[in-house]
Amino acid sequence: MDGYSFYRCDKKDGRRGSGIVCYVSSYLDIQLLSEFESETVESLWLLFRGQRMPRLVSHVVVGIVYFLPNGDCAVTVTHIIDCLDKIMQRHPNAGIILCGDFNRLNDRAIISYPRKQIVSAATRKNNVLDKIYTNLATYLTSNRIIRSQCFICTCSQCATC
Repeated sequence: MDGYSFYRCDKKDGRRGSGIVCYVSSYLDIQLLSEFESETVESLWLLFRGQRMPRLVSHVVVGIVYFLPNGDCAVTVTHIIDCLDKIMQRHPNAGIILCGDFNRLNDRAIISYPRKQIVSAATRKNNVLDKIYTNLATYLTSNRIIRSQCFICTCSQCATC
């Protein structure tokens, strides 16, 4: 996409399709936090430090996670909390935006970190599976669900996708 840089995390087990991709405006200076890559958890971590940031926020870290429907909840939550701990040790005033497809992940430990889950409407059928956890909720005014098309069969909600 013109005007955007992309960052990606391909599946480590050789399966085709899926993975994580994040497109970021090319004028933003983004650092990929590759030390947080995992063989067992699909996640991508990006660090942003703008020239003009809110006084109480030194950096913004975006973590993107895909949790398989049959994934290991304990391994995924441990990975997320370990990454957040390391980030907050390096950047104690960082704003965190953790987003992705969490399927049925037990998120009590993430919320108690503390992070607020700000998606309140169903993202797939009647379920809130795609979530955003953040410590920047006071800076966010609203969110809305945008239905995207399936890249495989171009439907708007596919049972296979």
